[in-house]
Amino acid sequence: MVLTDAPLNAKDATQRATLDYFREGPYIIAATLCESILQEGDPGLTSIIRLTEKLDASMVPPPGLTPEELAVVEIPRLPLPFKLIIALRGFPTLETTTLTLKTIRPSGAEGNFITIDDVNPAGSLHAVNIKIEGQVVIHENGIHIFEVGWSDRVLTRIPVELSLSLAPVLQN
Repeated sequence: MVLTDAPLNAKDATQRATLDYFREGPYIIAATLCESILQEGDPGLTSIIRLTEKLDASMVPPPGLTPEELAVVEIPRLPLPFKLIIALRGFPTLETTTLTLKTIRPSGAEGNFITIDDVNPAGSLHAVNIKIEGQVVIHENGIHIFEVGWSDRVLTRIPVELSLSLAPVLQN
């Protein structure tokens, strides 16, 4: 008798691959900030419109400031709206579960921490699409990380550049 790693038949190979798929999941299909998320008609179809790599805002300074005064104007911490989609497939179970979303600032300091309860994987792919609309306050300019976690494991990190500045002042 010769021992090989080859499956005995195609059905065995398919079943083994399917078991590994669910045992090792969930898998990230998409995780991104965007301008719009559309869920139309068929529940299996989601459209992600205009992926976002950067969120920026500018503040118009008070009128009548000298250049010296403009140089020291403190920019307030403004909340910037964002939309985020996390599409996952291959959860090991169809039981309700929890995801986490944490922000990490450019300095390495941790920002907001959100728990996303009642995540319900469904269907033959054990799939879920999570849409989050929120606001992020810019404490410092630069690359911020949105870290997606599940079951004490980091699934992915989404980098986005956040920028807050003074709008240019037009001279008369």
